[in-house]
Amino acid sequence: MKSLSENWRGLSVFLLGALTVGLALTMLHVCGDEGHMVKTATGTEIAMRCTWTRMAVVGTGGLVALVGLIMLFAREAARALSLVATVGGALIIATPLWLIPTCASPMMICNQSFKPGALVLGGLIVVLGIAGSLTFTRSERMAIHA
Repeated sequence: MKSLSENWRGLSVFLLGALTVGLALTMLHVCGDEGHMVKTATGTEIAMRCTWTRMAVVGTGGLVALVGLIMLFAREAARALSLVATVGGALIIATPLWLIPTCASPMMICNQSFKPGALVLGGLIVVLGIAGSLTFTRSERMAIHA
């Protein structure tokens, strides 16, 4: 079994991806959780767009967690997969800001709970991904110089 010092990249990426999924589904609330719905012209009530924002963040967080699992078993690809995790974190940041923006009103629950949480989690994944791609372990340095 590999030591924790050898698996820190994959384990930490997996944990942050899983934490993103878990928090987005439980503690980071969107307007639909509070009963806010949009009424269409036909009178049908549908979920507000922040609900779709959450689904996109959950999917991206799941992808980041999967990348972390792959990193645990494919150590030689961990540096490259760290860059994939960085891109996943950037997508988590971009989703509530530009890709599927949250509600326009700053007083809505999605802008007070979900959006800041997603930005923090995405930022942590970006920082971790960059650190994982730039950091060499002693064995990696020795393999390069050999």
